Formats: sequence, structure tokens, C-alpha cells
Amino acid sequence: MYRWTVKQLAKFAFARLRHGDPRLFLALAAEDLHFRFLGQHSWAADYRSKDEARTWLRRYLRARLELQPHEIVVSGPPWNTLICTRFTDRATDEDGSVIYENEGVLFDRLRWGRIREHISYEDTQRTLEFDRTLGVASDP
Repeated sequence: MYRWTVKQLAKFAFARLRHGDPRLFLALAAEDLHFRFLGQHSWAADYRSKDEARTWLRRYLRARLELQPHEIVVSGPPWNTLICTRFTDRATDEDGSVIYENEGVLFDRLRWGRIREHISYEDTQRTLEFDRTLGVASDP
């Protein structure tokens, strides 16, 4: 029952994020969240606080990115829960045309209902191409 509940909560948090609302994700995040987005591009992150993750998420939403989970796997007890999410991420322009699409896996570690660690593994070449589409420098 616990794993099912965590999976449903993750689905709901992703749905809220797709609709421009990061509050649930941030409410679940620990104050000292270790938030990482791997690679050498403007989206790269290695943060150690909820506030830094909040800033990153604001940029994510301004870029009109939407994450669609395809599979969510939950394992472990409440004091050491692992969530792996296979997803597609895409961004559209003002006309609704897709200007970016990527796929990847998210790795989240929870302890007693708080996200302690978040890592995003994506195709970084596509992320670099998105930087070029946005006209931003690729160095983090």
C-alpha cells in the first residue's frame, strides 16, 4: 500500500508540474535537497537546497517544459524509498509547436516522505540543442 501511495503522489506531482505548479514537489522536498541535473549545458545543476531547486524549476516552467512520466517504479521502506521514473520531456513555443523533446530517467531518494536526492539522467546532446534553440550559452 505504501509504494502504491508514493507512486500515485509522484504521478500527481508530475501532473501539477505540467500545469505550471511546482508547489507539491517543493513541499515534498527536504530543505537540504541534493538536486542534480547532469551534463555540461545551461540546465546543469548540483544544488544542495530547496531554494536553489525552486529557482531551477521556475526556469523550467518559463521554458514551457512539460514532463510526462511513462513508468514509475517505487521500492524500499519509508525511511529509504527509491523512485525511478522513465519519462519524456518536451517544450513548445507560443504556437504550440514542439521545439524540444528528450527522454530520460529520474532517480529520487525519499526518507520519511521527504525528497532528499533528485537526479535527472537525460540525453545531454538534445539538451545542448535546446540551449541553442533558446539562444543561451551552454556553460552552467
